[in-house]
Amino acid sequence: MESTMVRKEDLDLIFKGGDFRGSVLYGEPLSKHTSLRIGGPADVFIVPSDMDSLKYILRASYKAGLPIVVLGGGSNVLISDEGVRAVVISLSEFDAIGLEGSILRAGDGVGLQGVVNYAGKNGLSGIEGLSGIPGTVGGAVAGNAGSFGTEIKDVLVEVSIVGKDGVEGIMSAESLGLGYRKADIPEGSVIVDATLRLKKDEPQEVLRRITEYLRQKKTTQPIGERSAGCVFKNPKGISAGKLIEDAGCKGLRYGGVEVSPMHANFFVAKGRARAGDFLRLMDEVSKKVKDAFGIVLEPEIKIIGC
Repeated sequence: MESTMVRKEDLDLIFKGGDFRGSVLYGEPLSKHTSLRIGGPADVFIVPSDMDSLKYILRASYKAGLPIVVLGGGSNVLISDEGVRAVVISLSEFDAIGLEGSILRAGDGVGLQGVVNYAGKNGLSGIEGLSGIPGTVGGAVAGNAGSFGTEIKDVLVEVSIVGKDGVEGIMSAESLGLGYRKADIPEGSVIVDATLRLKKDEPQEVLRRITEYLRQKKTTQPIGERSAGCVFKNPKGISAGKLIEDAGCKGLRYGGVEVSPMHANFFVAKGRARAGDFLRLMDEVSKKVKDAFGIVLEPEIKIIGC
């Protein structure tokens, strides 16, 4: 592996005399922080405990010219076997969630399923369709997560962000340019929390719908296996999973990564799977779909360090 870009000496200088609270780990295996359980070490892995600490590390890293990667729940990413030459920031401590009437506010680090369940128990409707989507609120906004005809943009009011210069700001849903699996987050900015506008409903009815959506997902997707969610975006009007299946790719395997026999747009990791196996399988599946249908598949997962 090539020499690290972010050295311990660099961070020691940043933290010297600084107002930072949280944990700092050097050489932390990112496989411990992704749903695929794939990924080499981060030069440094930082978990700030509060807003001031987040602002401080963003501002200090930016001034020092150190690259930054924000890792949410790790459910929609593929990280290089060689790791990441950057300051990797986790916002897992930003896990507050609360209500004011039908307005729900949740921190970046709150699991999306936790938000769905919280809304249901409080008799709030509008995000049941997001049931079963892994990852956190921040990742859901950044990728405009969607399922069963519902997208996060349908209920999003605004997000709080912190820029790379450590300055807080608010962005309305309209200003985010939310589209199919995308949001226009300013480069270097971090989503801190999201505000959602939901609708009052009977808790039992909302929870019933959540349960039904989860049941459907469990019968059609490899829930519980090591996957990164959908690998490719759906081309307009077409299911990527069906294209992959019709191209004869179900069950195709390289090394420790296999196209799920249950849902062809999910690749599942087996044993000591590697990012290289995943990328090779992506290339092979893309080639087979293009050869069969003339369609070029676009990755939905975020590839880091590869």
